[in-house]
Amino acid sequence: MAEQEQQVFAAAPDTHWLEVLPSGDGVPIPNLAGFVYFDERLTGPLGQLHDPIVGIGQLFDLRIPVEYSPDEGIRADFTDFGEVLNGITRSGVRLALGPGFTPEILSPTPYLDNSLRRNKPPISYKAWEDLVYQTVRYVLEEKKVQVAYWPVWNEPDFGMFWDVDHRRYTHGAATARNPELWNPSPIRQAAAGQLNEIARLIEYMKLYEVTARAIKRVDPRARVGGPSPSSFNRRWLTAFLNHSAEQNLPVDFISWHYPQYPEEHKKNVQWLRNWAVQRGMVLPPIVITEWNANRGSGGDPWIEAVDLIEIAIGMIETNVEAAFYYTVGNIADVESGMLTPVGQAFKILGQLQGTRLTCNTSSEIMGIAAKDTTGHLSLVFRHWNQSPTTLQLRLPDGYTTYTLSLFSENRPPIHSNGLLTATSTTHQRTNAPTHQLLHLSLPGRSFGLLTLPSP
Repeated sequence: MAEQEQQVFAAAPDTHWLEVLPSGDGVPIPNLAGFVYFDERLTGPLGQLHDPIVGIGQLFDLRIPVEYSPDEGIRADFTDFGEVLNGITRSGVRLALGPGFTPEILSPTPYLDNSLRRNKPPISYKAWEDLVYQTVRYVLEEKKVQVAYWPVWNEPDFGMFWDVDHRRYTHGAATARNPELWNPSPIRQAAAGQLNEIARLIEYMKLYEVTARAIKRVDPRARVGGPSPSSFNRRWLTAFLNHSAEQNLPVDFISWHYPQYPEEHKKNVQWLRNWAVQRGMVLPPIVITEWNANRGSGGDPWIEAVDLIEIAIGMIETNVEAAFYYTVGNIADVESGMLTPVGQAFKILGQLQGTRLTCNTSSEIMGIAAKDTTGHLSLVFRHWNQSPTTLQLRLPDGYTTYTLSLFSENRPPIHSNGLLTATSTTHQRTNAPTHQLLHLSLPGRSFGLLTLPSP
């Protein structure tokens, strides 16, 4: 399966290569084993992953019955939700909790279907704040369940999740100026859409302010963030950061959904960091509150798993703090409890512990490596092409043994180990000590984990 060679690193023309340098930028590897939703039947598979965390939302339109009257205020029944929290405690996973959506009793359109009434701003922000406060207090103080992240709402840039009519803000302008300017017409449909987005932004900031205040009243150390748009939306992210800074609102992390593949994602994150620097802001930690890799997989779990590793590498290299995969059901078969290729990919990503090392690769190969304080080195790699290939690994000197786990379609996982022998040869061009070489035969579309125990 694998053989170790002592020679100057030089890949053959038809061979792919991956080089792990002995040092890196010293940035800790983040925990990407976050998942949207929780299913207690998957407690076993989740237990195979490193420090899994599940995100639960839709509390008030699905999970927690709510009653309200202007005289008596808001009252919530936490009975069923308490059982969900009991399952979280039994499973041992950590929790992220997103307050939302608008409960029927606080919706201005309670007579509509759930999907159309839950996406409206509440009729009373005071009642909403009281509801969030009661919920946070129940979770943290009564149930003693710790919450790692409190993201506020879900994709408010979409009208289907946050529906705000601009006329509540433009009515004054409509009466003061020519009303024709505000009447929908084929020519002005796009303008009306833009006005609705501005209205959604304004209303979201109201929602964020009262929600964050309610959470912090219970736990000042709670980590609250937003705005979780459906993608890297510059307008939403910058407006959110600007307004929060101007109003001195707490922002413990900034979030969005569905990062692109690594190169595009890196450009987006660098743009946002540059924008923050230009305005004298310190960019909060980044949390990707929803993502997946199955949009182009056509339902093929192996394509999804290999894509997953590629997107995860991009997030690791941009110092994303945490990410939540949509959904937890993708990691394992509920009946058998066996990990799917997606679950195996998350499992090996969890083996990356410590700080990031620099990796260089040829095309069609991607890899990410880390080393912990004891010197233990882990490398996760993926091969996208369906054709088999030979992979030359260039590894730092000083290690004596390795363990390899390799996963590919239509064949069982391969687990092997071997010996590495120290070398004293030097690189022909740089005269630097040569790394050890390991040749691996990779089947098409595969991913793997190589570990080097500390010397």
